[in-house]
Amino acid sequence: MKVEFWDAGGVGVFVASELIPDDAVPLRYNVHVTHLLCTDISEYRRLESEFELLRVHHETLELEVEEARSAYDTYLREYDQREARYDEVEDKYVKDQVPYAQVEIAFADLKTAEDELDAQVDVVNAKVDAANVHAGMLNLTAEELNSLGRELGVLEPED
Repeated sequence: MKVEFWDAGGVGVFVASELIPDDAVPLRYNVHVTHLLCTDISEYRRLESEFELLRVHHETLELEVEEARSAYDTYLREYDQREARYDEVEDKYVKDQVPYAQVEIAFADLKTAEDELDAQVDVVNAKVDAANVHAGMLNLTAEELNSLGRELGVLEPED
C-alpha cells in the first residue's frame, strides 16, 4: 500500500457566464472547480541536483584515473627502454668493450626510471582509491534519491 504525503494544496475556481438568446433562462453560469493536492519534492530535487554533481565529478575522476594509467604505461615503456640499455651496457662491460663507469651510469638511470614508475603506481592507486570512495558516495546518493522518489510518488514503486 502506497502512502501519500500531501503537504500543499490548492483550489481553483472559474466562473463563466454564457448568454443564450431566445432561451427561457438567457443567462447561464458555468462554475469550474479544481482541487490539487501537492507533495513538496524540493528535497528530491536537491538530491537529484546533488546526484548530478556527483556523477559529473565521478566522470572527472574516472578521466583522471585513465590519464594516470596512461602516464604509468608511458613510464613503463621508458623503464623497459632503460632496462634494455642497461642490459646492453652490461653485456659490453662483460666483453670488455666499455668501462664499469658506464654500467654504473646505466644502472643509476634504470634506478631513476624504477623510482618514477613506483611513484606513478602510487598516483594511480591514490586516484583509483578516490574514485572508489566517490563511487560509494554516488551509489548511496542514488539509493537515497530512488527511495525518496518512490516515497514522494515521483518514481514508480519497486515490484
